[in-house]
Amino acid sequence: MALFRRRAVQERLDYLTERVLTTSQSKRLVNQLNSASRHALAAEWEVAIAASFAKISDLRYEPQLGSGSPDLMVRAKSGAPAVEFVADITAVSDQGVDDAKKVEFLHERVVMSAIKLGIELRTLGWHVGTRFGGTFPHKRLQVLLPPKTNIQSQINTSIKPFLILVRNEPLTPHLLEWNEPEVEFRLIHDPSQRLSGFAGPALPTAAFSIERNPLYRRLRRKADLLGRMRYTGLKGIVAVDSGCHCLGSNGSGDAFSARKIVQHFLGLHPSISFVTTTYHEFKSGYGEDRGERLFHRVDYQASIHPSVTSSVTGLFSEAFGALPTLAASPKNALRAIVSRGEISHSLAVGAFRWTPRRCLSVPVRVFLGLISGTLSRRDFDFLFYRTIPANGGPLVSFFLHLTRTRQSLARISLEPWPEQDDDLITFDMAANSDPAIGCGEVYPQRSSVLELTKLIWFLGRLDYAMTSGRHNHSEAPPLPERDRHFIARMLAEGRLLSSAHLTRDHNHLVLAFGERDAAISPYVACGAKEDRRSVKSYR
Repeated sequence: MALFRRRAVQERLDYLTERVLTTSQSKRLVNQLNSASRHALAAEWEVAIAASFAKISDLRYEPQLGSGSPDLMVRAKSGAPAVEFVADITAVSDQGVDDAKKVEFLHERVVMSAIKLGIELRTLGWHVGTRFGGTFPHKRLQVLLPPKTNIQSQINTSIKPFLILVRNEPLTPHLLEWNEPEVEFRLIHDPSQRLSGFAGPALPTAAFSIERNPLYRRLRRKADLLGRMRYTGLKGIVAVDSGCHCLGSNGSGDAFSARKIVQHFLGLHPSISFVTTTYHEFKSGYGEDRGERLFHRVDYQASIHPSVTSSVTGLFSEAFGALPTLAASPKNALRAIVSRGEISHSLAVGAFRWTPRRCLSVPVRVFLGLISGTLSRRDFDFLFYRTIPANGGPLVSFFLHLTRTRQSLARISLEPWPEQDDDLITFDMAANSDPAIGCGEVYPQRSSVLELTKLIWFLGRLDYAMTSGRHNHSEAPPLPERDRHFIARMLAEGRLLSSAHLTRDHNHLVLAFGERDAAISPYVACGAKEDRRSVKSYR
């Protein structure tokens, strides 16, 4: 799972490679982006921020300054006074916080087990005990759970039997307690109310020590690196969210806010001129500000002149404003990499645009996965999970209507989907016909020509409930093996559709595939331009 849309990252990487990066720098970033490690998220941040500054300033990337090289050396193109600074980017996460790992591990296992057993999560709640140690301002929170190595055995011997009991007696309240020294854990089932507090406590990752926390540690490490550089101007640290609770914390009780931590750090490190913090929040509800959002702050040494801070703040505001939208929360992106050991190419499985009995738009990657038989079992399950309408949702309903009424499609077209690493293929029963490919004409290179009637029947008769025990299966005959294998090969090569058109007689659908697309293929350096999709330029 990528932090930003993969296409957006590739566009910015291309922009940097053409204007700023050396060949070796570009290749190193590509290797980091393609690595199945937490360093991939840090590389995404680095590419996104560097590209933003490259647009609005004179940027040097990793210039050699004495025995060190900062990530960025930024000089404003205009303004008085002329502002220049160097900065290192650091991605801050809660990885390595042992208590947080234990809580998250236990929470995930309980939720997964409950879902598999068909238990409604709203009836479950839990309590995890905690205890403070140390003294202010260096307190430490201890989570009262057994060692992580023992938790799995506890899940097998107590939690799973408890959840099976809940499934078998859903109308009866149940309580599970772990009564051991240094352990305080309760799992509750109460069918009479909606229980709260089942998201897992955030306390293990709160900053109860002003220095022993992930943010301060990363700032101190970057201060050491910047201190080795032969540079007397402004030095800054750009701290970005890679799944860190305290970055977005306003502080409560004995916990320190991110601002308090930064101010404490600046007081002890006068050579660092400023620190920026960027954190993620999910805004629910309605309105333009809903969804995944990033928030930014800049803190300065008190000795820096206001005119300088104003100029630097202006540069950062413009740069941060040009960052791509998030594809996932930093925490979820990091968790996906750590747990799966890979960067998955996230897919918007259940997204449709549907006008019943008239028009249907489907994500291209879902459509191609279904007809080629390559859509994963997991994605197939999500696609048809509790659909509205029932019995297959918009996709099956639309094509089943075509088979029953024997109506034809007037138009099939492709359109960009800027919010996703995907495009939409639209099937329209009433639109004016597009210019179509005439019979006997040469089809585009890397294209597949599908018989429309067979395609409609295949999709309309999909075995969405998997009564056959197979996913991507239909009661209608599958598409010809040659076409399925060709489409599967195109996807395996990292190619998506460049066009989709009906033939002039409206009996066939022509699917043309383009160059390799960062949405589903590895990142590449600009030097490897052969055979890569020409995405919209980052301007």
